[in-house]
Amino acid sequence: MRNGFSYLFYCSCLLYITYEARLATDASCELMLEPPEWQALYATIHHKIYPHSYPPTLGEAVGWIAKLGGFLGRKHDGVPGVKTLVD
Repeated sequence: MRNGFSYLFYCSCLLYITYEARLATDASCELMLEPPEWQALYATIHHKIYPHSYPPTLGEAVGWIAKLGGFLGRKHDGVPGVKTLVD
């Protein structure tokens, strides 16, 4: 039962991040992610040890998280949804 509540909390956070990214695409990702989180995400996606000194936008960060979940980000794919972020 404890795992179910953890999963529910995790999914609700992803849902919130997804909708915030749709509303404020150009906002800083530091609204939702701490600096070590977005820096680790940047390093994973770009295969670089040292990230930018400035944070990416929230739209970019959500796109990177979705890419880890299998989102291809092609021209007509649209914006990633919660299901892509969870997978």
